[in-house]
Amino acid sequence: MKKHILILLILVCLLPAYALAAPELTGVVPGDASLVSGVDGWYFDFSASEGGTLAMELLSGETGVSIGSVGAMTVEAGSGRMHWNGLMPDAAAVPAGDYMAQVRMKNYWGEESEPSVFSLHIFESEAEQEANTLDLGMLVAQEAAAWEEGVIEPEEDNAIPTATGFWDMN
Repeated sequence: MKKHILILLILVCLLPAYALAAPELTGVVPGDASLVSGVDGWYFDFSASEGGTLAMELLSGETGVSIGSVGAMTVEAGSGRMHWNGLMPDAAAVPAGDYMAQVRMKNYWGEESEPSVFSLHIFESEAEQEANTLDLGMLVAQEAAAWEEGVIEPEEDNAIPTATGFWDMN
């Protein structure tokens, strides 16, 4: 009986340590919210609490259903960057559209992190991406000055209203 109680106490003590042992994946931030299928240069940054395998899965932007695994890479603890060119592992280009990317890490013991999910839009060509991207460089500071012409300045009233009761408050 004492052996069973001792084993139970040991298991209860080890259970929180097991729960804390799962890897943590934080700071998953894409370099851009869109990419052109088949063109290199797109990436996302991340931070991993320990080494293991980082995997990215592409999900439908409308339903959240898995379209397929994009790829995986071995990572060490700390900050890192994963690149993707918009192609599936069989070299097929992902069709243009709205997607979600799910990133998950598995450590060397098979424990998985919580998934990180972010939105992603994939374009078929660079011309399509340029046509659908707002160019903030076109904004001119002089245009904002034109707004000041129509602004009516409030009248300066330095008098502080006073009230002797609730019903005569201004």
